[in-house]
Amino acid sequence: VETLNLQNRIKLGTVENVYKETEKYSFLCLSMARTYKNESKTFEKCFNVSYNLHMSSLELLRNLALDRAIQLTIRNLVKLFDEAKKCSDLGDDFSAVIFDRYLQEMFFLQESISRSRALGTDVLPIEKVVYPILYNHSHVLRKVYYKLINYGKVDNSLASVRKAIVVVDNMKNEMKKDIRQSWEKEHGGKICIVDKDCLGVVCPNVPEMESPKCVNNVCSCV
Repeated sequence: VETLNLQNRIKLGTVENVYKETEKYSFLCLSMARTYKNESKTFEKCFNVSYNLHMSSLELLRNLALDRAIQLTIRNLVKLFDEAKKCSDLGDDFSAVIFDRYLQEMFFLQESISRSRALGTDVLPIEKVVYPILYNHSHVLRKVYYKLINYGKVDNSLASVRKAIVVVDNMKNEMKKDIRQSWEKEHGGKICIVDKDCLGVVCPNVPEMESPKCVNNVCSCV
């Protein structure tokens, strides 16, 4: 058993190193595409090849250590989103490619959380971390969308952002529902007439649920 555990730790370390290296190279290709616009197609291929290897290593990592894969996916989602927004701010067509990868990793995260839940893990702590990120991304995506319209973009970039808004909002709303139901199960049920009756009620420290209010004569977090 100890030998197997050691082998798994070595394998896990190797796979995670591959994940980090391919992530580094994919973002390097992205930077080069932005710098050398005449060769952007070449560097786009470089980005896609590196990112495919990156996602393959992430899949292997998920099979070895699901919780670690979820942590790394969350981290990379933020990095991808920042890069996609940067491209959009510059009016760069390459943003469509990055938003597509962002969605790919978003679906991967959604599936990973579902797997974790199926294994009996309490995924609420993960959702409380991811929900504020999605809440922020949802607002920024709308700004990006209208900015692209102002740029006169009616191409793949606009379609990718529109799709991202739908996916992010759906996932955000599902997590919000889970967090709210968990809170109501543990803290809900206090009868009220006005908002002041809910003073002292402790709400989850996440967007759209920070403040206790009297809703239909029951204290709720909105």
